[in-house]
Amino acid sequence: MGSTVLRAVGRDVSGRLHGGGEGAVRAALAVMDVLGARAIETGSGNFLDPESGRSSFEAWQAYRDGVLRGS
Repeated sequence: MGSTVLRAVGRDVSGRLHGGGEGAVRAALAVMDVLGARAIETGSGNFLDPESGRSSFEAWQAYRDGVLRGS
């Protein structure tokens, strides 16, 4: 997952999660739970949920792997 925009009522917070897959998505969702806010998954523009986070990270990994292979 690339960067994730974190939004809270009355203020904006921006952050970047390093890592990926289930752990990064769980971390982002846990922060949102504490803040009482929702995160926007920047790959789709939709709100982050476990499924969208996983599929977005898998798509990014495929892109990254293609770049590294030169294809």
